[in-house]
Amino acid sequence: MWIKTAIIAVILIIGLGAGYYFGMGKNSEDRSQKIEAEASGKNQRAAIDEAIRVYKERIAANPKDAEAVSRLADIYFESGKFEEAISEYKKAIKLNPKDVDSINDLGLAYLNLGKMDDAISELIKGTKIDPMYQRIWLSLGFAYISKDNKIEARKAWQRAAAMDPASPVGKEANKFLERFK
Repeated sequence: MWIKTAIIAVILIIGLGAGYYFGMGKNSEDRSQKIEAEASGKNQRAAIDEAIRVYKERIAANPKDAEAVSRLADIYFESGKFEEAISEYKKAIKLNPKDVDSINDLGLAYLNLGKMDDAISELIKGTKIDPMYQRIWLSLGFAYISKDNKIEARKAWQRAAAMDPASPVGKEANKFLERFK
């Protein structure tokens, strides 16, 4: 429960900071920075729309192109379109059932929608397909802690950390192990 509170607090802090940055400054330099940021956002949205179009064309040309389906799902995920991402990840996994990257990301998409049981279910499936895939253990820990299951979260993070403590994923797992003692 406190994780949700912490996330809300972080969002509020970022929102207040952004409000201060974009709203408080009244000089022309601040306004031009705001205009540049808005233009950059429009350019980013155009790039995302173009990438979606390209992958959809690639999939239309070859509906069995699991990589293209997975990349389309990634774009939806990164754009915060989790329902669309889930739909595409499911298609990618159907085309390539051993694609643990897509299984991991499917679990994270469910997690982002607050569907913790679905997230845990998918992530556990992924650990059975490739028990040495370090990132899926980290994600499984996130899913468990989101359900306030500290014991299972720690087990998952311990597994991730033990695989390679010096890797970025191992370091992240160790940070969470420290935080949730």
